[in-house]
Amino acid sequence: FCLWSLVQPKMAVSRALPAWSGLTGFAGGVLGGALYMPGPPVIMYNAAIASDRFQFKADLQLFFLLTNGLLFVIYLYLGLFSGDSLKMTIKNSPCIGTGMLAGLLVFRKMTNRGFKKITILLLGGLGAGILVRGLLPG
Repeated sequence: FCLWSLVQPKMAVSRALPAWSGLTGFAGGVLGGALYMPGPPVIMYNAAIASDRFQFKADLQLFFLLTNGLLFVIYLYLGLFSGDSLKMTIKNSPCIGTGMLAGLLVFRKMTNRGFKKITILLLGGLGAGILVRGLLPG
């Protein structure tokens, strides 16, 4: 998908196909529940839709808000959070905030085409990393 997207950047799919939207949500849910990686199907779906980078980002944020909220409740119910993980998150929050601010500044300078290209390259790198990690012993 990533290679095809880079070679054929003008791929527009109609949002009017509810089956694609539902299948994307289901695939994201399965990956989120199994691997805590719900994003790739949603990123692929949004990359195929003719939308600008602002709509792309808004769609992803809403999806991640909903999936992370649900996973938070499930993990809380299962007792998977600890005081140490909360302390680490609080300790790292200035770095997270600074990184988000830097990302927002970079995002404002990007074109729609540059944004999609970077998104596809990052998705491809993530996929390659998962494959390599899965093939390595141990």
